[in-house]
Amino acid sequence: MEILTTVITGITSATFGYLISLWKRRIRPWISPLVFSETRKFDDVVEISEELYKASRKSWFTENLPRKKGKLIEVWKVYELAENFLKRNNDSENRIKEGIYQLQSSKSDEEVAKALSFLLGHEGISEMLEYAVLRGEIIPNYGENVKPKIKYFLNENAKEGCFSFFIRGVTFNFGSYFNLQPYRKNILLPMVRLIASLEQEKLIDVFEKLKQYVSEQLEIHETIVEESKNIIESYSRWLCEFSITNFGDTPFIIFPDKAILRIEGRHIRPFELEGMVLTRTMDGNWSSIEGVLLVKPGTTENLAIVTKDIQRNIKGGDILRSVYKSGEANAFIKIQVLSSEIPFKRWIKSAPIKFRGK
Repeated sequence: MEILTTVITGITSATFGYLISLWKRRIRPWISPLVFSETRKFDDVVEISEELYKASRKSWFTENLPRKKGKLIEVWKVYELAENFLKRNNDSENRIKEGIYQLQSSKSDEEVAKALSFLLGHEGISEMLEYAVLRGEIIPNYGENVKPKIKYFLNENAKEGCFSFFIRGVTFNFGSYFNLQPYRKNILLPMVRLIASLEQEKLIDVFEKLKQYVSEQLEIHETIVEESKNIIESYSRWLCEFSITNFGDTPFIIFPDKAILRIEGRHIRPFELEGMVLTRTMDGNWSSIEGVLLVKPGTTENLAIVTKDIQRNIKGGDILRSVYKSGEANAFIKIQVLSSEIPFKRWIKSAPIKFRGK
């Protein structure tokens, strides 16, 4: 009996000592999520809606998209161009109406010049008139025998080359990029002569036509933004930057392809999205990790998790998009790790972070 007691005591002590050693050598990782964003692979082949295809062909400022399928980068470019166009022209229609009224009410050359300055001093309107003339949509009808009432000159220092006008303290520009594309100067010259002649009725007619073109282009670019944004979002992947610190005395390794982004909210079912752990390269971009990543004791690694699936391939992706915009859900990062303390892999979980963009 004494021998058995001794054996049991020895086994118990050894087991207890082993457990204590494991506790001392346990890994103590801390995952701190930092910020959410979206990422895209611009080489992805995407489906292009018929509405977007047609709108891109009607736009004066974007490239024509291919029919049915194209690269995500092509959609992204037309989206950016269309969005910038809308920003430049958010008040163009009202300003043209006001400018036409000023032209109609003008009683002197100075007042006509001020009305033109009011119109052409607006970036969006000046650009639209320039393109309307370059495209042959508006053909200026100036009187060849009418002498210029405004002085103008070729200004190589403004807008990469343009025409500049001035009369009694009123100055404004028209045209752009003459230094790079000299042909633009010759095409725009008839419009310049009409402006310089201050032929009131003809100028009113020009801006009445321009008002209609602005309205049409605004509608076209609104369609482009709406349609392309839907495509861009559906081909996006969620990305969450995080830091992981090893507070223990034992190193551990991360398996980059064993990562999960879990999203929980009061009004949605939990989502567990498979992801990949990324590391930042010297040029600041995110890159996949080859093999495994070692996290040494007392060190911190700044990493990111990106979902493997694009939004359109995630069941309930539209719901995720909605809660991402509202910020009404929390997200957690789960990563599989392995250390020498326990000879099998285990999952570690991060602190929560709001599932929303910057």
